[in-house]
Amino acid sequence: MKEIIKNTWLYSIARRIYYFLTPDYHYPNPVGSELKQLKRVLYSTNWNSSYSTSGLHYKLEKEFADFIGCNYAVAVNTGGMALQMIFRGLGLKPGDEVVHQVDTCVATSYAILNSFCTPTFADVDMNSFMLNKDELLGNITDRTKIILPVHMWGNAENMSTIADIAAKKNLLIVEDACLSLGAECENKKIGSFGKAAAFSFGCLKPIQAGEGGMIVTNDSNLAKELRILRDWGETTKELGYRDQKHLSWNGRMSEFVASVALEQLKGYPDHLKLLRENVDCFSQYINSIPGLSIIHTANKSVYTQVVIKINPKLFPISKNEFIEKLKT
Repeated sequence: MKEIIKNTWLYSIARRIYYFLTPDYHYPNPVGSELKQLKRVLYSTNWNSSYSTSGLHYKLEKEFADFIGCNYAVAVNTGGMALQMIFRGLGLKPGDEVVHQVDTCVATSYAILNSFCTPTFADVDMNSFMLNKDELLGNITDRTKIILPVHMWGNAENMSTIADIAAKKNLLIVEDACLSLGAECENKKIGSFGKAAAFSFGCLKPIQAGEGGMIVTNDSNLAKELRILRDWGETTKELGYRDQKHLSWNGRMSEFVASVALEQLKGYPDHLKLLRENVDCFSQYINSIPGLSIIHTANKSVYTQVVIKINPKLFPISKNEFIEKLKT
């Protein structure tokens, strides 16, 4: 125990020296030419995507879809809005249920409620902290329309199991991938398994642009519907005539956000490679301490957050005490 506390204090000293030697370090940080792209937008006439016919958000959509391995991407203003738009675009109605794991951000269930549907909470597995299969099956009713796997902390859900259940129950899969850009399951990118998937560029996300979100899908009709929904239901761009037939939102992404997200995406592979190397090193150290372990799944994580599990029988410090030691 003394050695653990000693190492914690050594880390604290090393961290303060590092910050002193690198005063410009901050997080989130630029990983591409964000400032250059922002200046280009600032000195252009394309600030708002509703007036742009050749803006950066189109380029971002193309490159994002290619990165995930989907045919279409639709840029929106937040990840929560992305989920709401997906539910509306799929035609969900009041009384329809969406089942997802209970351990997730409130934005997940709020998006369902704001679509006038009902969230149903399934518990998680105590080892992986991902969806528990039996809990998922037990919460599916005749009103359930969608399984919403949430890829928490950068870890990928077991999508083959979820896909099997969805197929047997005749349900759609919509992925909440806001925390897990680049994560993989069975060598396939998260976001490419279901009818659609939502991503976020907001706080604590794999790539950050201040705000912003993205929807990916392989359904051309759904993509068209989503592009209409993000622009107050205006049909001119997609259908060639002006009309508003559906209750919609202003879900557009500004060109400023698109410029930052585009550069973040370009620099993300190198950033992710370094992140994984650092977590491997960190994991070796943590796993060498009796009673501490890093939560891993069988799939390829992007470690948006690194989760440490404490065995109180082997590590006789409370969680709160441990957190306070890490802050020093």
